[in-house]
Amino acid sequence: MMQPDEVTLGKMMEDSTIMDGFNDPEVMSAVAEIAQNPEAYPKHAAKVSKFYKGMGDILAPKLQQAAAKVTTRA
Repeated sequence: MMQPDEVTLGKMMEDSTIMDGFNDPEVMSAVAEIAQNPEAYPKHAAKVSKFYKGMGDILAPKLQQAAAKVTTRA
C-alpha cells in the first residue's frame, strides 16, 4: 500500500487547485460519489476534472515508482 509522505503532502498543500477542491463541499461530495460509482463521473466532470488532474500530476510519479518496484520483483 502506498503511504503519503511529507513531500507529496507538501506538494498537495501548495497546489491551489487541489486545496480549493478539498475545501469545496461540492467537489468532495462528487469525489465521494464517484468513488462509490465511477459511472457518476460524467455528471460531475466539470466540477472535479481540475481536482483530479492536479492530484494525478502529483501522484503519477509515486505510482510509477511503486509500479517499477512491483515489476522488478516479478
